[in-house]
Amino acid sequence: MPSFEAALDAGASGIECDVRLTKDGAAAVFHDDSLNRLLGLEGAIERLPADVLPTLTFVGASAGIRIPLLEDVLAFVAERDALALVELKADESTALDLARAALGAVERTSTRGRVAFLSFSHGAVAAIRELAPAMPVGPIFERTPPLDAVTFHRTGWAVFEARAATRELTRALAEAGVRAACYGVDDEAIDAELDAAGVGLRISDHTDRLVARRAR
Repeated sequence: MPSFEAALDAGASGIECDVRLTKDGAAAVFHDDSLNRLLGLEGAIERLPADVLPTLTFVGASAGIRIPLLEDVLAFVAERDALALVELKADESTALDLARAALGAVERTSTRGRVAFLSFSHGAVAAIRELAPAMPVGPIFERTPPLDAVTFHRTGWAVFEARAATRELTRALAEAGVRAACYGVDDEAIDAELDAAGVGLRISDHTDRLVARRAR
C-alpha cells in the first residue's frame, strides 16, 4: 500500500497492481509466483487462505505492511479519486475463478469506471469479457506481436512492453480501433519515444521521473 500512496503522491493518475487467487477464492494483491523473495517462505500464495495474509510480513519491510486484498486497494483508489489497472495473474485453470473474484471486489467497492483489467492470460481476458462485457480489459504482450494477435481479442486496448510498441504497430492498432498502453516506462528517453509513437497510458516504477519530465 505505501507504494500505491507514493505513486499518487508523485502525480500519477492511478496505480497498477497484480492479483492472484488465494486458496479460498479471494483476489490478493501479490506479484510473484512464489512467496520466497518477498516473504522468505516456500510455496505460492494460491496455497494460502485469505485470512492468513494479515499474519505475514515482508522481508525487511516496516512493521504493519501486509499483503492487501484487491478490495482494500480499490477502496483506497476510490478515496483518492484515482484509477486502477489490475493485472490478472492466472493460468488457464484459474482464469475464470480469478476473474470472478476480481469483479466481485469491484462490485463490493463500487469502483466500476475506475478499474480496467489486463493479463498475459488469454483465458483471463476472455473470462472478463464473458462475465462483464462492458468492463475494460486488454491483453498484455512482452514482444512486438503481429497485428492479428492483438485484434483477435476484440478489445479496445492492449498493453505492450515499452520497447515492443513500435510506431508501425501503434499506427496499425489505431487504424483498427485499438489503443496502445505500455509498461516498463522507466526511462525518460523511452517516454519521449512513446509520445512520438502516439501511446497514451504508461505504467512505470518511477512515476516521479515521468511527472518531472512533463513538468519541464
